Amino acid sequence: MWTDFAFLVALFFLGTVWGSFLGVLADRIPRGESFLFPPSHCNTCKRKLNLLDLLPLYAWIIGKGRCRICQSPIDRQTLYSELLTAAFFVLLGLIHQNGGSILKPFIFGSFAIPLSLIDLRHYRLPHKLTISAMISGIFLSLFLPGDQFRTSIEASVAALLFLVPIAYIKPNALGMGDAIFFGAIGSFTSIQGILLALIIASGAAILASLSWSFWEYSRGRKASIKTLRIPFGPFLSLGGLMAILLPFPQFLT
Repeated sequence: MWTDFAFLVALFFLGTVWGSFLGVLADRIPRGESFLFPPSHCNTCKRKLNLLDLLPLYAWIIGKGRCRICQSPIDRQTLYSELLTAAFFVLLGLIHQNGGSILKPFIFGSFAIPLSLIDLRHYRLPHKLTISAMISGIFLSLFLPGDQFRTSIEASVAALLFLVPIAYIKPNALGMGDAIFFGAIGSFTSIQGILLALIIASGAAILASLSWSFWEYSRGRKASIKTLRIPFGPFLSLGGLMAILLPFPQFLT
């Protein structure tokens, strides 16, 4: 038992390290900056971060969420990325311990986490990441057993044909980034998988919208789902991950 616990603790730490990198992607890609250059630095005083500053969660536990030099607040997006990815790594560890494959969910999650963070903040999903995710899913399928490559291509095309026209006709209802991300989900799953992902994503988005409306009404404020602007990317990420991890229901096969 202690060996399993130590394994999960190690995965949690590794997750914070990988999450720190994914947080850099989520921060720099929307601004059109390289995620490699310049090196990590404080966005306020521009000081290059040293090895101590780069330790995951250090700035939040020791530095109380502030730059060690200029004391300006550090963007919380980094913290969220580190904790979310750490939890994701622990989940992958549990799946691995139970004999499940983790390569596909790891690659998909490494795109889904920064995309979700970007969508929550900027209400858009950069094509640089969504198209890269789709290509990665198709490329991965070449090395999987069975006819995974054909399945990946078919599901990607089906997903794009379904949502791209909607995004083109109703851009205020669905972004083109969402449509392409849906195609990326198809590259990791199948036609049954994209159906399951869309059902989960839509259901979760509806529940979130209703919860928000109830919360607003309980505080005596007017709330309308029609005017609510909600990013769909995080819900697609959830649906895609569930479709990858869960066995498909019989009625979808």
